[in-house]
Amino acid sequence: MEKSRPSPYRGPGVKVFISSDRRHRFFIDVSCEAVDAVNSQHLGEPIQAIFPPRLLGVDTGNLLADVLPILDAEVVLINATPSKQRGRWTFNTGVMIEYGMTLGRSRATKEISWPKPYYRVFCNQRYALSRLPPMLNEERVNKFATSKTGRVALHERLISILKQALAERERAAAESQRMVTRTASTFAWD
Repeated sequence: MEKSRPSPYRGPGVKVFISSDRRHRFFIDVSCEAVDAVNSQHLGEPIQAIFPPRLLGVDTGNLLADVLPILDAEVVLINATPSKQRGRWTFNTGVMIEYGMTLGRSRATKEISWPKPYYRVFCNQRYALSRLPPMLNEERVNKFATSKTGRVALHERLISILKQALAERERAAAESQRMVTRTASTFAWD
């Protein structure tokens, strides 16, 4: 049921960056399905999914070009679920770097040119949240289950998050337009 394709990172629409270990197909698939579901409701600008976990349209061979998509994304969905390798839980370094970049953007001063992202952190409920890295323990982490009912719940939660992000974008655009109108009226000639 894979319809979403990576965005070309330009043009209209809300860019949603899906940060996840590529082995965690469940989270990636449900995220893409949620993007498709919101787009099918025609609520405004289309949502474009960017998902490097599948290496689709992201690995350019240029590190800076590979990093820019997360800085351009307005919504970031982070799956912090670790993987078990050789009997040990390990966190995907790419996901941790993307989380750090998102956290830095969200707490940056106004002098930084990129807007603050709307982001949410997720983790499979089978992994104890108390064992997450210290920085992630500061977040409100959304747990999910990989069962059929868990899939439905995660899908609904992601749709809600995407709709909230669209509403935030609309409010910000309306506020920006009010400020432009107010400024323009100040300089209007009689």
